[in-house]
Amino acid sequence: MTIRKKPHKLKNNNSSVNSLYANNPTQTHIDSNSHQNNFEKIMGYYTSLSSNGHPLMLDYAMPHTFVVTLAKIIINNLNSIKESCKNGFPDSFYDLCVTQLYSESAFDKSIDNEMCIIYLKQCKSLLLHGQVFTVSKGKIIINDNEISDSDLYLKLYYSFWDKVPWEDIFPSDENAAKELQYNKNILIDLLVKSENSIEVDRIANDFIELTGISYKNDLFMISFIDFYFFTWMKHFGILSYSDKNEPLVTIHLTENGKKLLRLFQ
Repeated sequence: MTIRKKPHKLKNNNSSVNSLYANNPTQTHIDSNSHQNNFEKIMGYYTSLSSNGHPLMLDYAMPHTFVVTLAKIIINNLNSIKESCKNGFPDSFYDLCVTQLYSESAFDKSIDNEMCIIYLKQCKSLLLHGQVFTVSKGKIIINDNEISDSDLYLKLYYSFWDKVPWEDIFPSDENAAKELQYNKNILIDLLVKSENSIEVDRIANDFIELTGISYKNDLFMISFIDFYFFTWMKHFGILSYSDKNEPLVTIHLTENGKKLLRLFQ
């Protein structure tokens, strides 16, 4: 039985963090504010391009990813809700969305009903924080009925990265979710620097060592990072899991994922 250690505040571990940038002497530390400012500028720029029909957006927005499929199913079924949503969406709404998910030809039928509902609820939070729709006095208001798939992808990604508190969508451990969100740029840097495939255990342990978020080989924390962060990177089409028969779970960045993430470094 693995003893779970409660995640704690970020340690002063500058030497480990700096070693990540040993080959880049111009970048010697991680500046969260700088990352956030760059992110906001880039998202604003590409959203502007997308609004004007710029063709390059399709390379970055990846409109045919699972997260967009989830979002469109949610948006298309919002009008089916007749009762007040003050206390959340009814179970019947999620049942309807799950049924439609399973009818999608590209949907992975190995994902069970329970996981589908979890993904739908997480995506609903992204849509709300991204103001694709709002809930006022229990009534749903769709803010853009004709949003393009590219714009929808950008809103979802911006919401995931910069708007929604991760403890709301990664609820199994509030402290771990907060620490993961606080140190998210380190995970992105590790992913980009991995270039090719990398084992989940290895990159998670590198992240743990750099941040002091837990202890090495903490199975709970490794599973937490994998189940939540890497899974959602997969939903966004940024990474994929190896389908080869390998002893360790392996991930790698997609070509579009590399392009997108390098914009925010």
